[in-house]
Amino acid sequence: MSIRRRHLLFALAVASLSAVIPSTSLADPFGSGQPGQPNPGLWVADGADHWYCLHDVPAVDQWRYHNALAILDVQTDMYDVHTPTCGTATDIVFIVNNNIELNGLTGCMIWVLRPSVCDQAWVAVSPANVHAGYGTAGFNTSYNKTIGHETGHTVGLTHNFWTISTMRSGPIHDLGWFNYLWTLYEPHHVDHINAQY
Repeated sequence: MSIRRRHLLFALAVASLSAVIPSTSLADPFGSGQPGQPNPGLWVADGADHWYCLHDVPAVDQWRYHNALAILDVQTDMYDVHTPTCGTATDIVFIVNNNIELNGLTGCMIWVLRPSVCDQAWVAVSPANVHAGYGTAGFNTSYNKTIGHETGHTVGLTHNFWTISTMRSGPIHDLGWFNYLWTLYEPHHVDHINAQY
């Protein structure tokens, strides 16, 4: 059997296997928590419109945050609204804080009067921690992934360790030209989000 034929058969086998196994086979909790729980992603946002502001984010890095919300827009049914000031309608308040012990940290600060619905989340990102432990993918990819990852928590997503996506937790490896995959949500997560909003 020729090498070309083997490659073709392998590609067909992978394609047919992915068609048979639905993305929901990668079960994980989604938006299932209660107010006061510390675990990010165990709540949902209050709607498909995701208003955000950049509080204490250096101007040189603001594009990263706008890009993370644009990816959420493009991949899902949600849409973002950037507001220059943080107010009561703001769903995400982004801050840079190099004093936290993680790359990023998300917490719900204002709860809606319904179980598991967050009206306003605060997202702290530590570029210093990202720089200290980004893996082989490089600082820029890891920094952008961290912002997208924390944004995912604000809409109900939890960590996973089995996909090449923004919701993967921990250091990430270099994918060369495909490093952008670390900033995207995988189909399983998109399905969760679109079903909710």
